[in-house]
Amino acid sequence: CFLINEHIADFIIEYAKLDVEQDTVLEIGPGFGSLTQKIAENSHQLYAIEIDSKICHYLQKKFSRQENFTLINQDALKITFPEHTKLISNVPYHISGPLIQKIVSEKKAELIILMLQEDFINRMKAPPQAKGYGRLSVISQLFFTIKILRNVSRYDFYPQPEVESGIIELKFKPELLGNPHIAAFGEFLAGIFPYKNKVVPKALSFLKKNLGNYPKLSSTKEFSLEKTIPEELKNKRLWELTPLQIWELFLNFNEIRNA
Repeated sequence: CFLINEHIADFIIEYAKLDVEQDTVLEIGPGFGSLTQKIAENSHQLYAIEIDSKICHYLQKKFSRQENFTLINQDALKITFPEHTKLISNVPYHISGPLIQKIVSEKKAELIILMLQEDFINRMKAPPQAKGYGRLSVISQLFFTIKILRNVSRYDFYPQPEVESGIIELKFKPELLGNPHIAAFGEFLAGIFPYKNKVVPKALSFLKKNLGNYPKLSSTKEFSLEKTIPEELKNKRLWELTPLQIWELFLNFNEIRNA
């Protein structure tokens, strides 16, 4: 879906406080360029990543005289992002989850402004024990401060989607920036969250049985799960744990696995 309401684009630009002398912006999924145009006019450099070759052909013509605009015809999930200070995107719905994980692993932007499906935002912010609490909630809350900026109506897009959207601001929490185990943590979450209704020891036992599916967690030696679980968590179900408790559980698991 492409943004057609220029007032929404103006809101994003105003909130981002772009510096035409300093800011290098990354935009993912520029579509037909309504937001792209405003970013280019207000930033020092703009990189736009678009997977659709036909749209890229259109954008190349539209921005042929925009010297600070660089178009990258690639899959944003499969390339290393160019260096940037701010990331702004009307995120294609089907890549929202993987893109959050990608942004965490790249950890480059000082400020991130994303337009996302309303339900997706709710899952990002869902607390432990809530229906929507899952891998996305843990990753989002562990690594970011999340601020909802405004709602966006379905009528602001073409073609009109069936769902409402919203604009959020993400800022990295400094504590975990640069941690070398982020990719392994993603696999850890993928391995245990299918069993989020199980008590922690049971969920970890399922993960251990399937370690071969997770290259960054695989181990050639036997290790005791018992040592990886803090006493106060042994009778809790996985979906009752806070993101920080799950991170600490992962660190214990990783340490024992590599001992």
